[in-house]
Amino acid sequence: MRVLFYLDRLMHYHIATFQEMERRLEDQGGEFILVSGQKNEKETGRVGISERIVRQHVFIPYNEWIWGTYTLRSQPALPSLIERIAPDVVIVMGHVGSLTYWRLGKLAKKLSFKYVTWQCGYEYNSGLLKHELTKRFFELFDHHLAYNTNAKKYLMSNGVSSSHITVIHNTINEQEISLLPRDKARQMVIDELQLPQDRPIILYVGAILAEKRLEVLIDAVRRLAPRISASLIVVGDGPALADLKSASVDLEYVRYPGRVVEGVGRFFAAADVFVLPGTGGLAINEAMAHGFPVISAFAAGSAMDLITDGVNGYVLSFAVPTQETTGLPGEVTRAEEIALRLENILSDPENRSLMGAASRDLITTKYSFTAFIERILKGLNEASGDAPHALAYRPACTAVHDLNT
Repeated sequence: MRVLFYLDRLMHYHIATFQEMERRLEDQGGEFILVSGQKNEKETGRVGISERIVRQHVFIPYNEWIWGTYTLRSQPALPSLIERIAPDVVIVMGHVGSLTYWRLGKLAKKLSFKYVTWQCGYEYNSGLLKHELTKRFFELFDHHLAYNTNAKKYLMSNGVSSSHITVIHNTINEQEISLLPRDKARQMVIDELQLPQDRPIILYVGAILAEKRLEVLIDAVRRLAPRISASLIVVGDGPALADLKSASVDLEYVRYPGRVVEGVGRFFAAADVFVLPGTGGLAINEAMAHGFPVISAFAAGSAMDLITDGVNGYVLSFAVPTQETTGLPGEVTRAEEIALRLENILSDPENRSLMGAASRDLITTKYSFTAFIERILKGLNEASGDAPHALAYRPACTAVHDLNT
């Protein structure tokens, strides 16, 4: 099976996945070709990688037009590249706003490759027109690799048959995470950021974007302060950073170390609880791998699979209807709900430890990296069906340096 995977921005958290896909496909006599967009030097927040991470890795330019919350993209070089490589399977992200992805639907029929989405299960600006466009878009594809259970529901709500969906439970390679001794990491971070010794540490790691709703976390820490004094570490960078710093100027122990990739483990190891107040996902997995509780918003659905309320953290409801259904005192604001959940976790060290152990157990078993890769390969074989190329060996395609010319 010759598999080509295209994405606009190759991120550091993709590396382990694509390298393992390459290894596993080659072990089966197949090939993996990665194609990614060229890095924009002006980007902040989600900044793509510009170095090759697999043997057959091609970089191509892409165009992006943004109007408010609407984004259109095109990858003009991608169709001709696919024609040259002649893959058996082409995987793209499930973005309805990519003009080239629509074009590839016709190319798939012409070249007889299987067309697959890598689907997170979320679209901005949902509405009747977007819904109809999305349904037509998904009709172009033979199979869908869904990040989580919510992504499957989203696909099915847009007319996709469950038989054409494989839930892969997107994750990180927890085996590559070096678990630092907590006391050592905590002291390292306290000294580095000049934090008080006796305060619990709340952590956020990720891009600093408007949709992350980090201003809500700042408000939650402010509301928590009369009950529990805690330090907050926000690791990351992005266009919303300046506004966030302004919003937290009255809080003494909020720290912004900037974007950290190598060495980010020290912040995870030092923390007591991880909070994701807006969109996102994989940072939840890393927090769980480090063995502590997670408080998360819906996070495009990932939180609904990864977190069980009261067991290894809490999924935020934001619109709390009754005390009977949530255990919270009547209706609360988003920030107050986070504050209440933080208080539950930080005020009970023994239960916090049990929650952390439950997180670690889940991420090393049901949601492990090995299980994730197996689900991807299963989905690709289901997409290929009984086609002769599914397990057959084919000669290696043109060398990477030729593909890039």
